[in-house]
Amino acid sequence: MKSFNLKFLVFSTMGGLVISCSSIKKADLESTNPQTAFNEVYELKKNLEAEQVDLLAHGDYTKGLEELEDARKELTTKKFDAKDVLEDLGEAKAYFNRAKTTATNIANNPTEVLKTRKFALAQDVHSTESLKTTLESIDEDLRDETDEFKKTLSAMEVSDFQKKYQQLEVMGVQNTELKTFRSIVMKAEKNDAEELAPETLRKTKVALLSAENSIAQNPRVSDNYKDEVLEANKATKLLDDVMNKLLGEAKGSPEKVAVKLVMQEREVGKLSATVGTLQGNLAETQKNLTEMSENLSNQVDKRLSAEAQVRFQEAMDEVRNNFDSNEAEVYQQGDRLILRLKQLNFASGSAEIPETSTGLLAKIGSIIKNIEPTKIEVQGHTDSTGTKTINEKLSLERAKSVEQFFVSRNQDLITETVGYGEMKPITTNTTVEGRATNRRVDIVIDAK
Repeated sequence: MKSFNLKFLVFSTMGGLVISCSSIKKADLESTNPQTAFNEVYELKKNLEAEQVDLLAHGDYTKGLEELEDARKELTTKKFDAKDVLEDLGEAKAYFNRAKTTATNIANNPTEVLKTRKFALAQDVHSTESLKTTLESIDEDLRDETDEFKKTLSAMEVSDFQKKYQQLEVMGVQNTELKTFRSIVMKAEKNDAEELAPETLRKTKVALLSAENSIAQNPRVSDNYKDEVLEANKATKLLDDVMNKLLGEAKGSPEKVAVKLVMQEREVGKLSATVGTLQGNLAETQKNLTEMSENLSNQVDKRLSAEAQVRFQEAMDEVRNNFDSNEAEVYQQGDRLILRLKQLNFASGSAEIPETSTGLLAKIGSIIKNIEPTKIEVQGHTDSTGTKTINEKLSLERAKSVEQFFVSRNQDLITETVGYGEMKPITTNTTVEGRATNRRVDIVIDAK
């Protein structure tokens, strides 16, 4: 008897499992073409989401989603089985239809909460993983509080959920309006903007926070926050341009020099003041850039004479042809020429120009003389050996040594010197070779 009961129990349990795992009766599809049928069911899914059935009948909606995903995966195989695809789609449609019926018949529908949620969904929160996760978390809490909408929410609970969905809406608008700018700031920070361009980075973060706060006040009226978003755009573009300079042709220069170079290029139309387009105004932005470019030659003539341009080009060619890149580099920024002398081989702790470097300086001096500059600024740099105070003093002394070398050969030069110490390394300070390269001098030349 006991044995019989045990067998009966096992049989009953297995039968229960079979029943619970059985599939829903498939719904009829409008087409037997797998791709057309997939499009039909996918469109049904989108409509259900718009009606918030994914929240109100989450169980059947999720099962339908799983069947739809199985069909999609099958369709992407080279030799898919049309019968299997259509079977999955028929079941997906059946689950979706049942979900819609369940949602329609909910007696305790939290209407006011759903209205607020709908505004959040309008911000495309499904497209961003973090926002999607936040939505799913709020939805789960709402289903738990209502016991899958069997219970009615209290007034306080309605208010709490409205606040959560409103905050999600704000986050969605902020993401739409500021996502590009946030990405640029993150890239800048990864590239050491905190060290290279701290003031520009700070101003950009302030502008972004101001835009976020403005959006939070009224996310549904863009006119109320568009000015702050534009300011965030401009600040971010400046940061991006300044960092590009400091990581590229103006590497090793101070932040204020990079900012000035960017502003000069904006004046002659080489750089835009905003990131890409703002709110889709690509055509207008391009039109403005084109108009600026058309006046480029006239504006350049006002800033830099044709003769000076020729001299600059000749100087750049001469440096590139006669100096190894480890010795010296040259690049032009507007009406300035920047010469970077990498291998002066200063002894550690010394500002005395070694005999082996006088030939290099003599050739550089000849180039400077041919350019006929109105002024040159000699910038000294050290490695990280020693204290900050000592290094700043030493870098200034090195700049003055180079300045004196040039002035002794060209009495008409108008010069300035500045010492940056170890603040602007261009390579690692962890090796002997790296420290030697960082013990350098940059020469910034203003043309006539």
